[in-house]
Amino acid sequence: MATKITSKDEYDASPDAVMAALSDEQFQLEKHAAVGSTNAKVLEIAEQPDGSIRLRIQRDVETAGIPDFARKLLGERQTITEIQEWSSPTADGSRSGTWKVEAKSAPMQMGGRLAMAPSAGGTTVTIEGEVKASVPLIGGKLERAVAEATEKTLKDECAFGQKWLASH
Repeated sequence: MATKITSKDEYDASPDAVMAALSDEQFQLEKHAAVGSTNAKVLEIAEQPDGSIRLRIQRDVETAGIPDFARKLLGERQTITEIQEWSSPTADGSRSGTWKVEAKSAPMQMGGRLAMAPSAGGTTVTIEGEVKASVPLIGGKLERAVAEATEKTLKDECAFGQKWLASH
């Protein structure tokens, strides 16, 4: 069984402006620093001729915000690589995509779907996915703890993105 993750983020900017921020190396580095990640590295930002974009960002995340039992399994810090693959934009700037997170030493998988669409106020980015832990007996608890921490981080990332877009 897996635990679901959902985040719906609103931005006061067009889909093109939001995608430009997401695919900006400086934005990514500052965003991850702002939410408490360390050693962030942009491994890849690749825009294809059709407008589709692939992002790969590696960073270290602290496990301090999750329960003790989970920290014992995951350690004090995890090095993760996040991969986002966005489709080319439609006429109105909408995009769809996928995301996944690879952790070097965690018995877990995370991933799901992405959607970006224009809204009355600008742009809505929807992130949906699942956390799956391969740990007998406590896997569900571990999934829930990681899902909660991930959803909080997504909210913090959205707040950073809103500020970035307002000032750039």
